[in-house]
Amino acid sequence: MAQRGFVYALFPASAARVMRPSPRAVAGAVLLVAVVAAVQILRVPQGAAVNTVWAEDGAIFLGAAKWEGAGALLHPYNGYVNLVPRLVAALVATFPLAWAAMLLGIFAALVVGAVTLSVFVASQQHVPSPWWRAALCGWIAFVPIAGQELLGNISNLQWYLMVAAMWALLWRPQGRAGKVAQFAVCFLAAASGPLSVLLLPLAVGRVVATRALGEHAPTAGLLAGLALQVVVNLLNTAGPPGTPQYAGIPLLGRLYLLRVVVVLFVGDHGAKALFSHYGWGVAYVAIAVAVVAAVAWVGPRRRRNAAWLLAALGLTSVLMFAVPVELRWGPLFVPRVGSTEGLSFASRYVFVPLVALASLVACAMGGRWLRPRAQRRLAVFPAVMLAAAATVWVLDFSAVDSPRQSGPLWQPELAAAQSTCRATPGLATASVNIRPPGWAVELHCSDLVASSR
Repeated sequence: MAQRGFVYALFPASAARVMRPSPRAVAGAVLLVAVVAAVQILRVPQGAAVNTVWAEDGAIFLGAAKWEGAGALLHPYNGYVNLVPRLVAALVATFPLAWAAMLLGIFAALVVGAVTLSVFVASQQHVPSPWWRAALCGWIAFVPIAGQELLGNISNLQWYLMVAAMWALLWRPQGRAGKVAQFAVCFLAAASGPLSVLLLPLAVGRVVATRALGEHAPTAGLLAGLALQVVVNLLNTAGPPGTPQYAGIPLLGRLYLLRVVVVLFVGDHGAKALFSHYGWGVAYVAIAVAVVAAVAWVGPRRRRNAAWLLAALGLTSVLMFAVPVELRWGPLFVPRVGSTEGLSFASRYVFVPLVALASLVACAMGGRWLRPRAQRRLAVFPAVMLAAAATVWVLDFSAVDSPRQSGPLWQPELAAAQSTCRATPGLATASVNIRPPGWAVELHCSDLVASSR
């Protein structure tokens, strides 16, 4: 029973039933979503988030939505269902084609804003301090490694949704609306990416902690989304591209320290600068600092329940990095000492581990585990750490070497395809070139010509 008490500490119930939100709360929520969405768009230089189309956004999701409509929603790509990107693409497909790049970027940014709002609400019991919850939201909006792959596209929304699902599993709201939101978030996350299966340990902990059926809406949503992945893929013969290469635990551990722990402390630019000068020694220093900090914080017996929460978030962070990297392993993952080459490769795999680690810090510093006296003693640390985090966000705000900056721009390419269709009677389809080179959206000439009127 004592062990169940420890696990129960992971899932504290909300103090009171959530009432109808006040106009002030609604306005604050709308403002948070809008600010986060604007940040996502502004982080991609030269307006590329809204005037270019990225890879799968156009070639796979928008193209299929124009060709097949709602019939494309459950089509697997790379071996799994991508429900949220497909839904967004289906919505964009109802608007004029000239708006596609803008709408894909805006809707992707709004989803990230909604995810950030959900984390702010769901983390309240674990992180009562609004400042630390704001910092946690800042890590989602300003996360240093996002510039290479994550910003302004729908293809990578699954990573943001997994963060929302992680916090939905830790949340225990009072009232039906919260439970419906939990189910929806976890279902959409699992139905958009099979790596949501790595959240099952949190779901199992929730089952152990509370046996009340009404408390398991997020678990049901997660299982329903994963079941959809299994059913659809059983009907599909194609699987994800594989590789016979493997990294092994020691190398995965070093990469995790370098690309997650070090980046948490000093940001993307800082990690690259330190690695180019000091090599792998930076990772060993980072783990030493992290271990000392964890031991010092958890040390007193009264905090042993908190250790369960920190261990759960730490395990989630490690799993979310190690499993996808191992599954997609290749030589490009290994950075060269004395260079920054390789430290931006597959940065999407770093997002969830990094935010989970930031969640751990937020729970430790702004959580309900510190007694009032300890909070007074540590009062200076939140200000210092928040200032350090803000500095990292400012330095890493703009996406460096974003592959979308060099175009091609959506509207000129669309106009060229429309001209091709008009100049070639009987031509059935034409391609609209997008980024990166070699990708294109294949569209019906009838759609292209109609959209030009």
